[in-house]
Amino acid sequence: MASIPAIDDEAGDTVRPPPSVRIRSTHPPRVRVLLVEPSPLLQNMIARALDREGYNVMRVQSLSEVAVATMDLEPDFVLIEQNLPDGVGDAACINPPLQSVRRARFVLMSSGREADLQRRANLCGAARHFSKYKGLNALIALLNDLKGELTDCAYPNHHSDIQAVRRDD
Repeated sequence: MASIPAIDDEAGDTVRPPPSVRIRSTHPPRVRVLLVEPSPLLQNMIARALDREGYNVMRVQSLSEVAVATMDLEPDFVLIEQNLPDGVGDAACINPPLQSVRRARFVLMSSGREADLQRRANLCGAARHFSKYKGLNALIALLNDLKGELTDCAYPNHHSDIQAVRRDD
């Protein structure tokens, strides 16, 4: 929680709140997305679009790079390509490579057949699947939908901007 800053009133006097009052933002933090995409071109396009939408995007090109990307930040979502240079995305959904991604919601992506992708996503327990042929706007809509589900359960007070709380000490 951050302290309430001092405010200058209309007379120019500095007004400080009592020390027992603190503020806390009830807005959820930026949603963290781990993007596992082997194509640098697609990776850049997806990451830039998500960044413009307010997502915090970590990018890797293979499963072996996940450890470095998630060293400091635990992702909320993992967008993972089905066909990776060192494995397949649906296997990573079933048995995530690191503890830091086990609580994340997986979205299995591919430019393969939609029916096959949907079947693989259902079998591996991915939250959703996404055909790259649908485009970036559809991907953003899918993530915004998932983000809404995350917000509803993880941040019940997300509708409030700032909430003052009293400290007990």
